[in-house]
Amino acid sequence: HALAVSRDARDTQRRRQIGLLRAVGASSGQVQRKFVAEALLLGVIGSLLGLALGVGLAALGSTFTKSIGFGIGLPWLDLAVAFIIGVVVTLLAAIVPILRTTQVSPLEALRPVLSADRQKKASIVRLVICLILAGIGVAMLVASQTLSHDSWPIAWALGAIFFLTIAILLGAPLYIPGLLRLSGKIIGPSGPTARLAAMNSARNPGRA
Repeated sequence: HALAVSRDARDTQRRRQIGLLRAVGASSGQVQRKFVAEALLLGVIGSLLGLALGVGLAALGSTFTKSIGFGIGLPWLDLAVAFIIGVVVTLLAAIVPILRTTQVSPLEALRPVLSADRQKKASIVRLVICLILAGIGVAMLVASQTLSHDSWPIAWALGAIFFLTIAILLGAPLYIPGLLRLSGKIIGPSGPTARLAAMNSARNPGRA
């Protein structure tokens, strides 16, 4: 419950910060550059921590299997690629919220959530995109099972996994609220704190 309240307060504070920056004369480009820089820093720090954690887990696993005596190889090229992917994914994940928030008026940015019309429009666009990605994924999955072995079935299968995974993740705000409400009904009898936490989590599908 405390974490949910903290996230809600942080999101509201960020939107108000954007509204105030816009109100005092900051352009959308200036605000966008500020948040892109934050996302870049977050991606760099997160990727470095992820690599460090991966190396640590590899050392722990090698110690457990008694293969640590052979040493731990660090494929620097692969690690560099993983680092770049982590940074790029963080930036891509931040682009849509940044553009969506900084393109609204200062007064609208001061609101804690989007209007009902904007939420409905965003949901329709999200649904169409998810259906297209899922359709591509299913088509590639069928191709991986029907094409000859000379047609790289593994590549088709990996492509299917990629598109289906993106569709599921991108469509999360469409079905997560229902799952949260269902979980709220399940844990609701345990007390008012659980009910309040469930309602707060379901209030902002994008954040959840």
